[in-house]
Amino acid sequence: MGILKTADDFLMDRVIQPFSHKFQRLTGKTNFWLAKMSFAFSVATVVVWYMLLASGTKYLIGISSYAVGAVAYLVMYYAFARGYDKDEEEFFAKSADEALMNPRRISRASKRKIDLVWTSFVIIAAASSVGSKYFSSAWPWPIYFAGLTFAGYFESATPLPPCKGKVKEWLQSFGKVPELAKEHN
Repeated sequence: MGILKTADDFLMDRVIQPFSHKFQRLTGKTNFWLAKMSFAFSVATVVVWYMLLASGTKYLIGISSYAVGAVAYLVMYYAFARGYDKDEEEFFAKSADEALMNPRRISRASKRKIDLVWTSFVIIAAASSVGSKYFSSAWPWPIYFAGLTFAGYFESATPLPPCKGKVKEWLQSFGKVPELAKEHN
């Protein structure tokens, strides 16, 4: 058993899976929603970085190239978000016997391990550039790759059956009038 497999299993079993189950019980949103939001956060980081770069340039060609890069990331996000929605529909369309474990847990294990190593490398490289002139161009990449890594992990977690969520039930309870108050009126 390798170090990466141990780290991957630890993250899935002790961090990602319990977190996504607690989050789903609390909000009613599945791990596919968490994957989509992790990916959105990473894309938003790069889009903001492109906009900051565009604001620092005084040439129209530079501004338009940064805008094209930002739009490309937004189009990529839209395509991936549609894929996450389709994955969620396919997972819940299976019978209860087939949906015991998310098949991506096994099929995407090597990709998650590569993402984990690459993200660690990028975080170390960015941390080593703090205080240097290169830090201004290095800060978005650890956030970007961490978002992609979390998206891969959340995508591979097995969701609970669909539920309403405690927060939603709690918020809806504010609009209801208790039975005793109705009787006294």
